[in-house]
Amino acid sequence: MSLIKCHECGSNISTVARRCPSCGALSKTRFNRMTTIAAIVIAGLRDCGIARMVFT
Repeated sequence: MSLIKCHECGSNISTVARRCPSCGALSKTRFNRMTTIAAIVIAGLRDCGIARMVFT
């Protein structure tokens, strides 16, 4: 666990925090992690052919 700067207010927040305790902004680290996981899942679905059935 390390500290990063909040993109809204600049205060230090943990990399595992969902929101900044000072201003309540969503953590970009958490958002980026979720986006990466979603991309991996969609790529896996595409590779096995399921995405064609779901997304078309």
